[in-house]
Amino acid sequence: MFLFIVAMVIMEYWSITWVMEHTSTWKTLLMLLISAILGAGIARNNAKNSIKNLMKGMANGNPGQEMFNAVAMFAASALFIFPGFFSDIIALLLFIPLCRNLIFKTFFANSTAASEFSKGYNSSAGFNKRTSYNNDSASDVVDIVAETVEDSSEVKLIADDSV
Repeated sequence: MFLFIVAMVIMEYWSITWVMEHTSTWKTLLMLLISAILGAGIARNNAKNSIKNLMKGMANGNPGQEMFNAVAMFAASALFIFPGFFSDIIALLLFIPLCRNLIFKTFFANSTAASEFSKGYNSSAGFNKRTSYNNDSASDVVDIVAETVEDSSEVKLIADDSV
């Protein structure tokens, strides 16, 4: 992970200096400022949409895909805020739904975490209280019910131990 971060910083430095050589310093700084403002605006708007889409995915019985989409959109927004042009290209790819679906199917669709997550989920009743798979009674899972209010973007989360 450390080497990835170092490589990202080096690539961002290289991309910024390359753009500065081919344009002016002020134009480069303006492009970086615009991408940071764009990323902050997208992050703000995606927070509400991600929650709505996650609730729809839970209702359809596919919360893993919607969780991944929410995380990918947040990561894309953060990459826009991070100064550099290489991170902006990665952020743009994460904004494309086809690319997000390809990444999800390649890395996460058949993972054990996704299948274990969906075992405890019932689309009509929400998350069910169940004992862990290793029969350790100390790690019970609490039922969480999501309720959307009609004609509103308000979402209520209710913890229910009575299941």
